[in-house]
Amino acid sequence: MDAHGDGGDQAALSALLDDAAVDAAVRARRIARDGRERARQVATWVGALRDLAEREADVQVHTDADVAVVGRLIGVASDHLLLRLDGGALTVVARPATTGVRETDGAAAATPPAAGDRPAPTDQTLLEVLDRWHEDAATVHLVTRGGATERGRIVAVGEDVISLTTGAGTLHVPADAIVSVSVR
Repeated sequence: MDAHGDGGDQAALSALLDDAAVDAAVRARRIARDGRERARQVATWVGALRDLAEREADVQVHTDADVAVVGRLIGVASDHLLLRLDGGALTVVARPATTGVRETDGAAAATPPAAGDRPAPTDQTLLEVLDRWHEDAATVHLVTRGGATERGRIVAVGEDVISLTTGAGTLHVPADAIVSVSVR
């Protein structure tokens, strides 16, 4: 074996393999980046909400009633979000009344952009949740569009209306006027 014989061939082969490994790594990173970009391009509102709910992220939900609900996002349904507030209260927020969601915990700065186009995991409606709370005879705190608030007990849930007994009598609220309802 001479000074440039097999040892030189080994070095050339090693350099060639190193170049191939670098090229493969670059291709893998490009494919991953392209996949993330495609996911962002097809992102949906529900997909972004599901990502937050699956992490049970602490969020601030902004509403068109100029009311923000702060809590842990624990569910996304066909027409509402479900949050657990500090102290254990549950709140449903009507999705049509939601104008934005901001992550509030320490991970907020590292929150990735919206990605994914998955549907809501449940088709349970806000009125079905309120009907369950009616059966429990729970006292609720209701916020309607425009920011009006009422405290009372749900006495009936109809097809598109709820009736709430308050200190001032019975209040009938159309379902599409509901922004949020909380129960302890």
